Parts: sequence; C-alpha cells; structure tokens
Amino acid sequence: MRKHTYRPIAATLLALVMALGLTACGGGGGDPAAETPAQVMEQSQKAMEAVKSLHYDMDMSFGMSAQGQSVDVKSNMSVDYILEPMTMKMDMHMDLGEMGKQDMTTYLVTEDGTATMYIQDQTGTWTTTPVGDLSSLDQYDATASMDLYLSSTENFTENGTETINGKEAVRYDGVIAKEDMEEVLEASGMLDQLESLNLGSSTAMISELGDLPVSVWIEKETYYPVRYDMDMTELMKKMFDQMGAAEMGLTLSDVKVSMVMSQMNEIGDITLPDEAKAAG
Repeated sequence: MRKHTYRPIAATLLALVMALGLTACGGGGGDPAAETPAQVMEQSQKAMEAVKSLHYDMDMSFGMSAQGQSVDVKSNMSVDYILEPMTMKMDMHMDLGEMGKQDMTTYLVTEDGTATMYIQDQTGTWTTTPVGDLSSLDQYDATASMDLYLSSTENFTENGTETINGKEAVRYDGVIAKEDMEEVLEASGMLDQLESLNLGSSTAMISELGDLPVSVWIEKETYYPVRYDMDMTELMKKMFDQMGAAEMGLTLSDVKVSMVMSQMNEIGDITLPDEAKAAG
C-alpha cells in the first residue's frame, strides 16, 4: 500500500474517533475525595447544568500499518464553545508524519435558528457550509455529552489525585459497558459516521464491541469534570476489522483520546472574522 493511500483511511478513522471523543463539562462544591464515586458523579452531573461556555483541548493519536509501511497520526483540537446560541471556534492541527501536516480553523455560528460552519484551510481559503439539520449539532453539546458519559460509565474506582489546570482533581477509572455503547455512540454522532460509510447495520456492528475504558478527573473545588481519557484501541480494532481492515492488510495500534477542559463560563463572544463573513 502506498503511503498516500493512508490519507483517506486516516481521515475516516479520525472522524470516528472525533465523533466519539467530542464531549465536555461542568461546576459544584465539596470534596470528591470524601465521597463515593457514585456520589461524585451525581454531583458532577449537577455541576454541569450551570455551564454555559468553556474551552477544551483534545488530543488524539493512533498508529496504522500495512504491507510493511506505517504511520503515526496525531491530532489536536483547541475549542472555544458557547452553549446558547451554539457558537464555536475550533483550531485543528493534524500531523500525518511523512505525509505532511494539515491545519484548519472552523467557526460554527447559530443565528435565528440557522447554523453555518465557516472553514479556513491551511491555504487561508474560507468556505461556508450551511447546517440543514440542527439535530446534527447535538454531538457538540458538550454538557449533555459528558452527562451521558458519566451516567453510562460503570464501576468507577478512585485512583489518586493530580493537578489539572493548576487545581487538585481526583481521578476515577471505569468502563462504558457494551450494553450502553449504542446510546453513547448515537449521542456522539458516531452512528451517523458509520452509516455514511455504507458498512451495513451499525447496530449489529456495535453488538460485537466490548467495553470502553474511561478515566475522568473531577476537580475537588467545583466538581467540574476537567479531563477525560479513553483508550479506544480494542474498540477501534474490532470496528475496523468489521469494516474489512484485514482484507486491506491494515492494522491499528494505540488509539488514544484525551481532553482537558477549562475556562468554565469564562468564554465571552466568539467573533467571526470579516474574511469568513465575506466568503459567506
């Protein structure tokens, strides 16, 4: 397989990982370390209800190899997000190793019930894309997504305290059980991604998947979930095997997602650049 043929496969995998990984979070008061994990998750869900804006940084990485050739893909997204009306600025950087790098800036603007995406590629060219179905934006509803993750993750266990964003946060490890996987993937927008690839029944595919390990860090002072990590290696291996990866001689490794949230309720207006407006 030539190295340039990795690009569409990498883009497809990245889209799937992004769809599952796109979430964010909440605020409270108390001491998570003095409570049971179940009590902490309940407090964290309550804290999220007051969050109207935030910033998050998402890092994703995975390896691919085929016919003796390999590539490591790394991606970073830096996002300012306002819940109502839904407004977002996303700077994305993707490193494809020897195949080069890609940079993109995206604005999402919702006005009078109409949403539009403005996208600037690395050449500086702006394009606009109207969002016809507003329900497709549900995957970007950070607070609702994290609420679902917290309620779907089972058997949380406390695993120490770390400093996140300069403040103490307690780490909890658990799994999203395969019984809850379809609901989680549907809310994340990943089912739409799968169906767009014409791979057959996504429900049948998901039924063959296992549990998904998840780690969440809850800030002591506020109960905000300020970080989560997912090891999606086994899940994505199974998914791509069902997509015919073996026939392509394609193998995956180390599919990891990490997101750190900050600036809860501190994001002001997100201003669309004049160049983007002109492109519209």
